[in-house]
Amino acid sequence: MNAILGFADLMRREARTGRARLTAEQAENLATIHRSGEHLLGLINDVLDISKIESGRATCQPTDCDLHALLGELGELLRERATLKSPSLRVHWAATVPRHVRADATKLRQVLINLLGNAVKFTQQGSVLLAVDALRGEQGGRCRLRFAVSDTGPGIAAEEQAKLFQPFSQALAGVSPQEGSGLGLAISRQHVQLMGGDIAVHSAPGQGSRFSFELDFEVLKGAVPEAKAQRLVIGLEPGQPRYRVLIGDDIETNRQLLIKNLKPLGFALIEATDGEQALARWRDEQPDLILLDMRMPKMDGYEVARRIRAEEKRGRTPIIAVTASAFEEQRDEVLAAGCDEFLRKPFRDADLFELIGRHLKLAFVYAERAAPALHTAVDAARLGALPAALRAQLREALLVLDGARCGELAEQVAALDPELGAALGKQVKEMRFEELLGLCEAADAWTGT
Repeated sequence: MNAILGFADLMRREARTGRARLTAEQAENLATIHRSGEHLLGLINDVLDISKIESGRATCQPTDCDLHALLGELGELLRERATLKSPSLRVHWAATVPRHVRADATKLRQVLINLLGNAVKFTQQGSVLLAVDALRGEQGGRCRLRFAVSDTGPGIAAEEQAKLFQPFSQALAGVSPQEGSGLGLAISRQHVQLMGGDIAVHSAPGQGSRFSFELDFEVLKGAVPEAKAQRLVIGLEPGQPRYRVLIGDDIETNRQLLIKNLKPLGFALIEATDGEQALARWRDEQPDLILLDMRMPKMDGYEVARRIRAEEKRGRTPIIAVTASAFEEQRDEVLAAGCDEFLRKPFRDADLFELIGRHLKLAFVYAERAAPALHTAVDAARLGALPAALRAQLREALLVLDGARCGELAEQVAALDPELGAALGKQVKEMRFEELLGLCEAADAWTGT
């Protein structure tokens, strides 16, 4: 996964900086590879988390989160899967849902992926909807949100609901038992309970299903600080030293990924293929910074770090542990061995550059990343902010599949909200009338029109 995600990210950066040229279709395919790789990584991590859940060692790790962006990404991730079947997939949230909250985004995202993925898998006709509502406004810096995934699938009998959240079990109504491992719902309930809620299911044969849960969140004031993560590093500002970086990793692919990320920026790179060689290269070369794998032959990274700390006399050399450790708890062990930072594989290039830049006090040259895909700009909250008369005209045009009229109305929307108007125009050209109609109906419901 480190190689798949790392080299995909490297190709995207090269395309953005002009070092490589991709057609629009190739760029879209590359983005799909990257998104799907991250999804697969999430599944792998959750399977590994089963051992933590069973031993009672699972913990909640809240961070600052852009909830709107998370929800938008879910729709993009699963839309293609839904299109290959027949259901339409909609993801929307009320205008009162705060954008920036403190949450365990990893667990929340995986729960919603599991619920949406099941709904798409078992729904042959109709629709799948993820709706997020604020049950109460902000009180004391906190709010309560309800997440509900509804589908028009075969439904689940009462006797099957009783065992639905048991590991390796799944409802069998209308589907083959070979579809899926039966772990997703069990893991999802554990995650939701860990975050302070529980999953409820409402279903009956032939009437579809609805899975929902409620959680409390801390509402953050102002935007989540993402400026560094959103900026693309393309070089170093002139006048800085040519720093030497030691890369210690026994896997060639992992070393090459780091080399291809760092070499274009002008670093002098030193390679080591095992722990003993990494220690020897440090003694001989005295690098300015070390990127160290913790699992290597002859001598592991923990011992390398301990020996460096015991021997160094000319100041402390920053050591960044680049590890495939499955569990966050090993961070403490890595730091105790003498490392300064913990970077888990697969890593994002922005995280790598941020850590190196912080320890070497680098000044980077940035290029702005590409704007988010236009489809993420269309949501019920933004439609709800439009005049009711304009929404009504758009809804009527969508009902009769009048593409020309929809295009005219998209131009009117653009006069009020340029980004939304452009996104509407794009979806109209793609003939995504059903999805847009659902968003208009949701906007009307939330605004009471």
